[in-house]
Amino acid sequence: MEQVAYAIKSVKETEYFVDEALEVEEQFDFHYNASINNKVETEEVHLSITVNYRKKGTTIDFLRGRTTSVFLIQNLKDRASIKDGKEMIDLPDPLWITLFSISFTHTRAMLARSAAGSKYGHLIMPLINPEVEFKKLFGEHLLKKI
Repeated sequence: MEQVAYAIKSVKETEYFVDEALEVEEQFDFHYNASINNKVETEEVHLSITVNYRKKGTTIDFLRGRTTSVFLIQNLKDRASIKDGKEMIDLPDPLWITLFSISFTHTRAMLARSAAGSKYGHLIMPLINPEVEFKKLFGEHLLKKI
């Protein structure tokens, strides 16, 4: 398998929200989404994950967080191309999944740290299968490359 050198440049909590005034029953909805922003000129991949805990059956958040993990990818410029007017990055699929997995773990830790002092401190993001979840979010891009 091809080796690609990468490193974690930074991890930033870019949003945190809690509404302790909201009374939440035992049941609630958990949602998350992710986005990838490539910065070829600086050889960076920014992976942001937003998490929402919502009152069951509503769009009312009682706990929300967003974390951005920034990765340095060696020779990213050599892996970039323009396809259909859009910049694409050709990295091996296992590396994309690894970057997503690391980012999800960062988000999990940052939200747990921030929520620790609130009445929702017991809510820990679930463990996931990063390959399955990455493919749900970005599957159509894997063939085209992100």
